[in-house]
Amino acid sequence: MLKNIRIFVEGDDKLFIEQYILWISERFQEKIALKTISTGGWTNLHKHKNEFKENADMNGINLVIFDADDNFRKRETEILQRKKELGIDFKLFLFPDNNAPGDFETLLEKIAIEKHQQLFDCFEKYQECLTNKNGNYKVPNRKAKIFAYLESLNEETNFKKRVLLGISWITIMFENNMQIFINKLLIPNRFLPSQSLNHFVWLCSGRNDAVY
Repeated sequence: MLKNIRIFVEGDDKLFIEQYILWISERFQEKIALKTISTGGWTNLHKHKNEFKENADMNGINLVIFDADDNFRKRETEILQRKKELGIDFKLFLFPDNNAPGDFETLLEKIAIEKHQQLFDCFEKYQECLTNKNGNYKVPNRKAKIFAYLESLNEETNFKKRVLLGISWITIMFENNMQIFINKLLIPNRFLPSQSLNHFVWLCSGRNDAVY
């Protein structure tokens, strides 16, 4: 049976969530019609009211996946209140783990290879230096930190991007509640064996020496 899934995200995390859900559906031969919508933030949910209702009328699944930011409980309450006001239906997940404050970048920082963690220390010193220049310079945000980390690695660009944005992303989802949240909706009463994770890891890496 075809499952209509609409995912409402803030923006930057759209690709990662799409890749994971599509992989899960293919692995378990679940037929889905997937549409991911960048909203620009939870305060814009009202602009997508019709899209929520349209999918609900088709017995589809609506997912809202945003950042918790500085206060998980506050953001959760705000979004659920907006849900009630708009009269729409959806399942909610807040990065990084549907429990703690943080955002999508919080996850990405956690998955950096340990031997390269010193690159973040260098970047933070750079941010501190700019901050002390009496406001004359714009201090790069945390997204810039992630991209600086990527571009500082010596490995071939396409491979390292796949590793950071593919393998590491999936690894993190298996270490927190995102995997539980998504799988419960797509494949209830089933679990994702470690062999499947290994398979996906190698597919993301682009290497052909996989053993699984």
